[in-house]
Amino acid sequence: MALDNVSLNKFLKISRKNLPQRISLIKRDAREALRKEKKVEDKDGGDFYTAFWGDAKQYVLEGLDLKLAVAARVSAHASKKKLYPILCKEFLRWFGSEFDASDYNSRNKIDKVFGKCVSLCDDGAIRVHGLLAWKDPSGKAFIIYPYFDKDMKLGSNTARLARWAMSNALPDHQIENMIVLDVIRGNAFDNDNAPLIGDEENTLSDQYTRMMREWQNQKRLLRSI
Repeated sequence: MALDNVSLNKFLKISRKNLPQRISLIKRDAREALRKEKKVEDKDGGDFYTAFWGDAKQYVLEGLDLKLAVAARVSAHASKKKLYPILCKEFLRWFGSEFDASDYNSRNKIDKVFGKCVSLCDDGAIRVHGLLAWKDPSGKAFIIYPYFDKDMKLGSNTARLARWAMSNALPDHQIENMIVLDVIRGNAFDNDNAPLIGDEENTLSDQYTRMMREWQNQKRLLRSI
């Protein structure tokens, strides 16, 4: 989906690029926006990762054999041969270090966990969706947002911005329960290693406002061609 209704993952990926790369990506998105009369769903992280994340959620909540599921994906699509096994290995490594994988029957899925950040920019919104969310028997919630980028690893500074966006889009949930997972590297960011420091809203607002200004400018330039 276009930048005026952008997924958090796409926003993070674009915002972290250097200026020439960022302008190129914004221009590409503006061109696509002009070509489409109707917006199509923007899968968080792109279609390439969607199948894996769906399988990972079933592994956590339903006990799906993730290794077998990934092997089937790779067998059916050669393009997944390189990255899917890495995604599987790192996700299982992270999850196994934090949770008991065999205890899936005790996890109660939290439905309809999604929202938007609408206060950052007058002309757009950042969508937070595709989350893995459940409650354990004690009632504690775990809300996990997947970050996918094979080229740039997630750091604590960007992760805390993402966690603020999650808390803003999901006001019914506590930020202490929110985790951003760099899936391909198996690195998780939570309240301990990516705490908020107070400047997140202003930082995100500045980034998104500049991004949208450039996007609108590129659309005007493209219309004049």
